[in-house]
Amino acid sequence: MTVKRKAFLVSYSGWDLDQGKRLKGVSRDVARYKKYLMSNHGGAWRSNEIDVVTDGRLATIEGNLDKIRKEHNHVVFTVYTGHGKYDWEKECHLLMISQNEKIVDKSFFNLADRQISIFDCCSNITFPATREESLLTSESVFEKVATDSEWYRKSYEEACMACPPQSLIFYATGEGHSAYATPNGSVYTKCLLDRLETSEVDMDFMQAHDLAYYSVFLESNAKKKCEDIQIPVAYASCKDSYLPAAIVSGKSHAVTSRENN
Repeated sequence: MTVKRKAFLVSYSGWDLDQGKRLKGVSRDVARYKKYLMSNHGGAWRSNEIDVVTDGRLATIEGNLDKIRKEHNHVVFTVYTGHGKYDWEKECHLLMISQNEKIVDKSFFNLADRQISIFDCCSNITFPATREESLLTSESVFEKVATDSEWYRKSYEEACMACPPQSLIFYATGEGHSAYATPNGSVYTKCLLDRLETSEVDMDFMQAHDLAYYSVFLESNAKKKCEDIQIPVAYASCKDSYLPAAIVSGKSHAVTSRENN
């Protein structure tokens, strides 16, 4: 069976009036994700399977998402890196596409039966002014290169299809909190890809996220440049056999099963 796959990497580096800054490192983030996906570790994706939009328009993003949804891919990998916030009333993340355009995180969902979605952005809460006082007192919600990339590509696809249909969603930080970024890129992306690129064993995305979780916590707080604690969050539609993040051994298998807490 021919396994169809698509990756869609989106970044916004522009000015955010609320946060008062630009994000110069997000273009490095998407470039690094693309490089990792095309490596043997990342599944030996081909360049024509990866679409990248940097500082694009909302219509372009929505058009790409609609096209991907109609392609009936077996595996989809999406990334947004840029400015974001959490809308308490609508219970969704708002992702900036330009100064005047936003898209909700849910627009990236349900693109394929097997999908990984990463949102590397802040999750500071926005809410109606009439509820501000009560909400302020409430709780926050929470390459290693081998000669035959085709072998790794086949192993990656077999590992994906051996997993049950699922949606894995990763946020760089929880609702109500900021995400730390540098001119060289976002700290969550750095920690996640550092783990994956140097892994000596096969790894699924939940394992990679768990390892990045501790690195993000330590690094963002050690630098003391975040206003609050950055704690990455993960959601999964299944409880075991998560989609692969790193293919090292070349053996096709569903990755280690375990409870998702």
